[in-house]
Amino acid sequence: MKQLLDLADRVMSMRKQALSLTANRAQVGLFDGGGVRPDGLTNVAVGRKHEFGELSSRGKPLPTRSFLREPFEEHADQMDLDALRPVVVDCLDGAPADAVLNTFGYAGAALVDAAFATEGFGAWPSLAPETVEAKGNADILQDSGQLRAAITYRLEK
Repeated sequence: MKQLLDLADRVMSMRKQALSLTANRAQVGLFDGGGVRPDGLTNVAVGRKHEFGELSSRGKPLPTRSFLREPFEEHADQMDLDALRPVVVDCLDGAPADAVLNTFGYAGAALVDAAFATEGFGAWPSLAPETVEAKGNADILQDSGQLRAAITYRLEK
């Protein structure tokens, strides 16, 4: 009988820990403006233009180059799940849920970084020839690296 009660206590403890995970979340993105660039625009403003394909500062339409939505919609399976498993198990054993969420947040930010490194996993449209000429290179979303560096994660209760 004692073993059964111990098992019931363990299950209830695991349930409580699982609920604490679902009550919180890790968000990946640009927060609090994401910093201001030398041209006076915030990284959030620049990121929005690229994420949704708005007008450039020169008044020309930018194609959609999703660095936030697409990686999670199309490539979440590339997140390092091997690193996540032990942290989830630790949480179910009583470790704070924040440890799991921090690991998920870090893995999510790494996935977004991979999108920058691979030009949207090869899906981003090439730059227009006049843009390549003006920039001096064909690197997409890589002018100063400021937008990419501003990607982070936060925990939300």
